[in-house]
Amino acid sequence: MTTTAPLARLDATTSDTMPTIESTGGRAQFFQSFDGAYIRSAHWPAPEAPGRGGVLILPGRTEFIEKYLETVAELQRRNLAAWVLDWRGQGASERILPAAYKGHIDVFSDYLTDLNIFATEALRGWNQGPLHILAHSMGSNIGLHFLHDHPGMIAKAIHIAPMICVPARGGIVTLMSRIIAESGCAVGLGARYVPGGHGYGLRERRFAANPLTKDEERFWRTHAYIDNDPTLATGPPTLAWLRAGMRSGAALLKPAYAQAISTPSLLICAGDERVVNNRAIYKLHRIGLPGARIEIIPGSRHEILGEQDHIRAIFWSLFDDFTSAAVS
Repeated sequence: MTTTAPLARLDATTSDTMPTIESTGGRAQFFQSFDGAYIRSAHWPAPEAPGRGGVLILPGRTEFIEKYLETVAELQRRNLAAWVLDWRGQGASERILPAAYKGHIDVFSDYLTDLNIFATEALRGWNQGPLHILAHSMGSNIGLHFLHDHPGMIAKAIHIAPMICVPARGGIVTLMSRIIAESGCAVGLGARYVPGGHGYGLRERRFAANPLTKDEERFWRTHAYIDNDPTLATGPPTLAWLRAGMRSGAALLKPAYAQAISTPSLLICAGDERVVNNRAIYKLHRIGLPGARIEIIPGSRHEILGEQDHIRAIFWSLFDDFTSAAVS
């Protein structure tokens, strides 16, 4: 089998040689969603026919397709086709507000509708092996709703640090966040940043304080892409996004809803999680997702796919073990 070498690690100073969608064998295109918004996607066919299947990658909040080129390279080494989306309001997809850095959405069902349209168009007639979902954080939230609505379409789903409950801490923090988000939206302030929010800037570029990864080179790689194309950047969320995320997560935690998500799923938690609530992930596993498996990777922060090599090796071992097992 022909293999594709993993994406080379790179320094922020080498933006002129940074891999792109096209240079890695992919093709980017846009589709128009239900409201006319343009959504960017990218596709990489399996390197050698016949392929072993396909993987639909659902990124997290603020992320963009280029951030997943190393992940795509890993999938290509496994002779898997890949697709990645830029969610509306981030990456190169159409922004929702004039203040483009704001991470904004009114309802998560808009994300889900975008995904439904994409899946209907891009995956129609797929017959080259099983389809999997590989979702991260907010992408898992959306992906779980997609699995609920489309039983039997996806063979297996891998959820990395899934965002079930926001923010990370429970109790009064979650309660106060809900009150702030709901009351702010009720009086027409939904497009404002969450308290303490601002545009993309220096706070996002402090490696020592970042909650996402302990791998400095991969951290700066992300910002190198943004330096090369500042329109890829997304800052903190708005009150409307926070309200929508909380409502979407609450729906997932209703036992009857969670129990109806029958796709075999692997939930992977970060041991040093500082963004989402691991307790909510364990609760989801406890009340629903029949036959799901849950694992924790010690020492990893939120972005497991962008972590240090030894952590990523654990993830890919889990991925290979899960996707190679027979679907029950």
